[in-house]
Amino acid sequence: MLSGERSLEAISTKRLRKSVINGVPPELRGEIWCLLCRQSEESAIHSPNLYWKLLEVDNEVEEYNITKDIKRTLPELQMFQEDYRSGRNKLYNVLKAYSTYDNELGYAQGINYLAAMLIIQIEDEERAFWCLQHILCRRNWRMVYDNNTPKLMSLLDLLRDRMLKH
Repeated sequence: MLSGERSLEAISTKRLRKSVINGVPPELRGEIWCLLCRQSEESAIHSPNLYWKLLEVDNEVEEYNITKDIKRTLPELQMFQEDYRSGRNKLYNVLKAYSTYDNELGYAQGINYLAAMLIIQIEDEERAFWCLQHILCRRNWRMVYDNNTPKLMSLLDLLRDRMLKH
């Protein structure tokens, strides 16, 4: 956490907004993501080592779909090209753990880019997983990836409305 376990409530919203607009220094971006996604709180309300336990669960269908997509996710970044069977491919690990955690949704195309962005900024795969979980479950972005994509449809409607007004 930033400066010794600051909570989101302890940070001025006005200052945070200004910092984001002016640009968050690269070395703080991962911490800011963790703070905004309440990563510490998310991991604390679940059983210890849940992330690592999720990685132990086998699901051949989800794993196959993930392996197809990780090769196409930012192929210029070596970190995502690591052999997933080695256990060192953070993107594969985060996606596998999430698909097991949220087995109703499972893995869906597009989640890989969100997870990749978090991993690039946060580096620690377990913390990135909890941020992904927060964004998808707590902020309800999983509805973008759900079968009928209800959130995506509402976002497209919002975008269409705004474009027509300008």
